[in-house]
Amino acid sequence: MNTTVIKIKLSHSRLQLLPDVMLNFLDFELIVSESVQNSHKKISEDKQITASIAAELVRHFNKQLEKRSPAETHSFKLEVHHAIIFQRALLYNITETKDDFKRNAYEIIKNELNQKVVSISSVRNWGNDA
Repeated sequence: MNTTVIKIKLSHSRLQLLPDVMLNFLDFELIVSESVQNSHKKISEDKQITASIAAELVRHFNKQLEKRSPAETHSFKLEVHHAIIFQRALLYNITETKDDFKRNAYEIIKNELNQKVVSISSVRNWGNDA
């Protein structure tokens, strides 16, 4: 199976923000999952899957940060489903944070990520038109 990946390049200072972005989103997803658990089983399952992917991303970003000599910039790859959850986490944090510096950093990362997701989507759709 051929998996599409998105390549991301971030400065070290922006990468340092990402574990908290994902943890905030993870907390939100788990709260929603618990609140709808009995009444909406399907929504609860979707939220649990999303939370699981968010937890994977927390580990992934922390692993990047734990490197012995941190680089000025970090490059890493995300599978499309990880990128989509990452986008949702960024959007959630953009609306929730009061810190202008963090919100601007989240916006920059979100815009770069969105550009890559859209370009992959357009390539896939273009191939299906033939």
